[in-house]
Amino acid sequence: MDEIVNGSDIIIYVNKGTTASPTWAAVAYSTSHKYSGSSEMGERAHKDVDNPMWPEKYVKKQSVTITVEALVTNDDEVDSWDLLNTTWKAGLPVQVKYAPKDSKITAGDKYEQGMFIITSLERNDPTNEDSTLSATLESSGAVTTET
Repeated sequence: MDEIVNGSDIIIYVNKGTTASPTWAAVAYSTSHKYSGSSEMGERAHKDVDNPMWPEKYVKKQSVTITVEALVTNDDEVDSWDLLNTTWKAGLPVQVKYAPKDSKITAGDKYEQGMFIITSLERNDPTNEDSTLSATLESSGAVTTET
């Protein structure tokens, strides 16, 4: 029987290297991730169908949005705020993978990978509470399923 995936075992990685030679950095201390796929639809209504009140539908565009929430740390080794803020300021697509943690990968595991642009980035620093960040990344080009 297959096991249910534990959400704690999934993490977002951002490529700090080149596409040809990736250096993956995890968005550390994450508390939540969300992967959303969407399709923009088009319609075709024409006289060659039995009932033009029921137009044909087709996919015009597809996109993926990833959201992440994480705790902010001042550890240079795992500074997710600095990683995401630097990436956002560059304003360029960055390679991202939505995958099991390195320690949880088993043969045949699948994950999603593609180029993304950070479209929003927020940091919250409330009094007497943990500092948190949230980011939204939108696909720029195809997102593929890798093994």
